[in-house]
Amino acid sequence: MSCLVNRQRIIDQAYRGLAEPALSFFAEPNPFYDPKINLKYLYDRDQALSLLKAIGIERDSKGVMRDGDGTAIEFDLTIVVDRVDMNDTASIIADECSKIGIVVNVRSLDFQKVVEELTSTYGWQSIMIGLGANYWPSGGSNVWPSAGNLHLWNPLQKKPATDWEARIDYLYNEGCATIDHDKAKKIWDEYQTVILEQCPLIYMVRPQSFHAVRNRVDFTNLYFDNVGGLQADRVWLRE
Repeated sequence: MSCLVNRQRIIDQAYRGLAEPALSFFAEPNPFYDPKINLKYLYDRDQALSLLKAIGIERDSKGVMRDGDGTAIEFDLTIVVDRVDMNDTASIIADECSKIGIVVNVRSLDFQKVVEELTSTYGWQSIMIGLGANYWPSGGSNVWPSAGNLHLWNPLQKKPATDWEARIDYLYNEGCATIDHDKAKKIWDEYQTVILEQCPLIYMVRPQSFHAVRNRVDFTNLYFDNVGGLQADRVWLRE
């Protein structure tokens, strides 16, 4: 499915060019960010068809994708109703999937209902949501360890359901407990690599943002960085 996400089209149409493809797991400010560790499953319809065929999903004579039992491939994509960027992105995803015979039904809900489905009722099939950036390697303690309550694809597991989830549990705990930077880097490098290979969550794009500040403000006490954003809680007006 990652190979059906046309990230450049999303950037051009949903964000008017003000975004970049999300190809890494850790954000650049993360001390263990490594530009060489990137997502390999980029937009490529032929690769998507090949990977789907490998698990028994192929197009029939009418171009409809079906599994080994003959069931048409169709699923819901849940988004937050008042997010224009999400609506545009979901429409692009649905359109790209339709080109190979997969039906995606966009399902718009208010934000509180989305949170409820994520954390208690689990009444969703696929969902588009922002979980924040991995600025620190230990971020996402309720998402990536298999026992986490926001381990979206299989929450609150008593034990890991797959070998790779067990490996992530081990690497996460080892990385959090390792003080030596060089030793920790080897752990976090493998951690990122496994997640980007398994794609339990599919990263799409990272939007760019701008802040405008009027020239009445005294800029000597205005601070901005790419982790905390704009710090404007203690600024003064010019005399």
